[in-house]
Amino acid sequence: MLDQKSVTAWLDLRNKAAHGKYSEYTKEQVEVMCQGVVNFMARNSV
Repeated sequence: MLDQKSVTAWLDLRNKAAHGKYSEYTKEQVEVMCQGVVNFMARNSV
């Protein structure tokens, strides 16, 4: 369930970036997202 919430938050952040809503997130949020994605991939790789 935690992974699902994280992925949903990452998608929201990505959507904001893709639509030019740069004032709606911070550099720190992007850094946390990037590290979260790397960790997720490491935990779920075959």
